[in-house]
Parts: sequence; structure tokens; C-alpha cells
Amino acid sequence: MGYKGRDQLELFITKSLWQLVPEDHVLARVDRVLDLGWLREEVADCYCEDNGRPGIDPEVAVRLMLDDVLPASTVLISTTSTGSRRR
Repeated sequence: MGYKGRDQLELFITKSLWQLVPEDHVLARVDRVLDLGWLREEVADCYCEDNGRPGIDPEVAVRLMLDDVLPASTVLISTTSTGSRRR
């Protein structure tokens, strides 16, 4: 059997995901000032420890929501501050 070369991306990431995020990215800037350490304890009673599948880490869930909202809001802020709004 011969070797068949494939142009396939690596299956596993071998470094931290934060190494892939530029330091000036909006999420990296938010991460430096946002402490969500209190969140797990605050919502602990909403999660069941012994029944069903494990829930998504609440801190990860909030960060994913921010990932969806913040880039769009920074574009909106930059367009409204320059006066180039769509009408």
C-alpha cells in the first residue's frame, strides 16, 4: 500500500487558542478586564450534577455570546462615530 498525500488541516490544535487571537482583538481586550470567576457559583443551582449530559461551562457560554455580539457592536460604533450611518 502506498502513501497518499492529503492537504488536510491538523485534527488537533497543539497550542493554546489564545495564541491564535491577536492582542488587539476586541475579545482579547475584554478578557484582560472581564472577570467571570463569580459566575459559576452564581448559577450552580441551575445545573444538575448527576442527571443528564454535562452543561456548558457558564463562563464559556458568556464568552461565546460576547464573541457574537462584540465584533458587530464595534463595527456599529465605528460607523456611527464617523457619521456614515445607513438610512
